[in-house]
Amino acid sequence: MKLVMLVLNQALEDEAIKIFEKLNIRGFTQINNVYGQGSDKGEPHFGTHVWPEINMLIFTVVPDEKVEDILNEVRFLNNRFEDEGLHAFVLNVEQMI
Repeated sequence: MKLVMLVLNQALEDEAIKIFEKLNIRGFTQINNVYGQGSDKGEPHFGTHVWPEINMLIFTVVPDEKVEDILNEVRFLNNRFEDEGLHAFVLNVEQMI
């Protein structure tokens, strides 16, 4: 099993949830008001007057075979909204209760 973690501009929330719906992924956790900046390019997302954008984090645990489907959808979304900020991370899940 894998944990897939998305860090994205809150403006993309509906689009990210649509990915999970399309792939029949029911379980996920969402954390709002996440701040930071990308390591390569893009504007900081600090939720301030100067840098008003805000990120969010959405993560889910899925069987290994679902990971590529999620990443393909995330790549497509990132290409559509390249300036918004979107990253996906995949981590191993050794145990889960």
